[in-house]
Amino acid sequence: MRRAEFEKAVASAGIAADVACLDCPDLQAAWRISEHADRLADFFEQLNDATVFTHAYEGGHPDHDATAAAVHAALHLARKRPKVFEFAGYHAGAGMEFECFLGEEDSPETHWPYRPLTPAERDFKRAVLHQFGSQATVLSQYPLVYEPLRIAPAYDFSQPPHAGRLYYEHFDWGLDGDKWRNLAVKAFRERGVPPVC
Repeated sequence: MRRAEFEKAVASAGIAADVACLDCPDLQAAWRISEHADRLADFFEQLNDATVFTHAYEGGHPDHDATAAAVHAALHLARKRPKVFEFAGYHAGAGMEFECFLGEEDSPETHWPYRPLTPAERDFKRAVLHQFGSQATVLSQYPLVYEPLRIAPAYDFSQPPHAGRLYYEHFDWGLDGDKWRNLAVKAFRERGVPPVC
């Protein structure tokens, strides 16, 4: 379902592209970090002058964090290293924080990635996001004011992304931050990748 929604979103954005899928069910990515890192490294090897956009490590959703970890691990495994940018998703804060990176909630307009979206850009993004019907409840909460992007920093995936309770720890998803980090460190060790990358 998510793959079909993604393909609809890509088409609605007017992008003609081949879509590759890692075929990972929801809430399972933390158990597949090493597998995903291998596959992503293979993708990186096949691409020239690639640019990768990925999730930030922010404790909003365990799959988002696992994707960030897999991308960073893949950078160590691949000979070709694409440029990697990350976008802000959501994380714990005063409730659920959107469209800002950790530590930048108070004044996002002072940070480089925070150019406000124009009304036309907002409408375009809303139409693309509308293709993800299964995620309508979450996506409807995004204010669509900014499109924050930044060069992906190095992370220590053996440590929590922030102090306090992670956003996904508010839900009974079978995974808390300690378990997630243990899985990430194990995956990195299996691939000979340091957890700080």
